[in-house]
Amino acid sequence: MLALPLSGAFAQEASPIAVTTISVDPATCTTEGISTDIAAELLSTPVAEPELPLTDAGIVALPTGVPSTEAELAPVLLAIEQLWSCNNARDKAAVYANFTDQAIQETIGFTEGSSWDQADLRADVAAALTPGDPRAAEEWALISAIVSATTYEDGQIGVLILNTDPLVANGAEVQDYFKFVIEDGVAKVSQVILDPYDLTPIYGFNKAA
Repeated sequence: MLALPLSGAFAQEASPIAVTTISVDPATCTTEGISTDIAAELLSTPVAEPELPLTDAGIVALPTGVPSTEAELAPVLLAIEQLWSCNNARDKAAVYANFTDQAIQETIGFTEGSSWDQADLRADVAAALTPGDPRAAEEWALISAIVSATTYEDGQIGVLILNTDPLVANGAEVQDYFKFVIEDGVAKVSQVILDPYDLTPIYGFNKAA
């Protein structure tokens, strides 16, 4: 902004899910932000960088499952709305409040054993989580379509989201994968893979056909 055979071909052939009910307006961001102390504690706990399984074609091997029902997808769509609207509100604390602890660690906090000064880390986290001014409408990150939604055996749901962001890949349209865990009717991000069909260093430019 932001897993694993659902195959690449299936994902591209699936009928996109309507997203007209998903607001990306910063005013829609209502999530209470994660606290600086909790975020700093998570980031100071070393975790291994996830190793993504790849197909013979060199793209991420997304897991298999069954198409999600409307009822299963409902809390996921609410979470997606918060992710995009809070991102457009420039409120990172609210964005990451929609992540599980593990997803925060694996997305922005993994390490191979580096150490930090806790006070310096907390200060850096506090600065990063301080909300900025909301983006102007012409700068909003947008959702073009939910390409596919898949429910897995463990109850988690994976979605491929076709989206654009003027601040990412020069505004080129990209396809990102988000996996959600549902707890007490609330969806939280459990994994993020940015453009799983493009593992080139320049994110978003050379997507697989």
